[in-house]
Amino acid sequence: MNIDGCPHTNRMFQAEWVKSAHEVSEIQSPQLQRVGHGMMLYENDRGGRVGIVPWIVHGGAHADLSNQTFGVHIQMTTNRQQQLHRAIQWLDEKGNTGWVEGGPWVIPQFLTDGKTWRGVIWNAGPDVIETCRVHTPRGMPCPAVATHVDGLGHRSPVTLDSDPLVLCQPLNQWEYIVLHD
Repeated sequence: MNIDGCPHTNRMFQAEWVKSAHEVSEIQSPQLQRVGHGMMLYENDRGGRVGIVPWIVHGGAHADLSNQTFGVHIQMTTNRQQQLHRAIQWLDEKGNTGWVEGGPWVIPQFLTDGKTWRGVIWNAGPDVIETCRVHTPRGMPCPAVATHVDGLGHRSPVTLDSDPLVLCQPLNQWEYIVLHD
């Protein structure tokens, strides 16, 4: 259920938290009044780390035309991206995840079979990406080769000798860069 949709849902997804829980954001009304807790982080009794996000993380607008209802999910922004990134860093205290800076919808995938690594950097949003900074997961060597695949499937090399990466051509929505050795 979208907590932004109706006044009666404003207090949905609220909970009583263990003493070790840290509230790292809050939900506010359109008038910027506190409605309730936002993201919460805590360690459970078994030593595991837990993050609770009481909103629809993927964002985006939706419309259900079958019953004439419309709703707006929370949009992804660079601030929300940074908040989620820092929460993931806290959850992954060993540094096994990688991330990318450059836009709110720049999505990394890092894959390995234990020997070979591959990284894919997707632009999942409508904003054109011209530069990005890649942070590989622990254990992944620095990529030796990067290839930009555009919307028509054309491949072009990406120079890896700058930080952040400066792309020869913009990375449009649903285009991607493959990183490999």
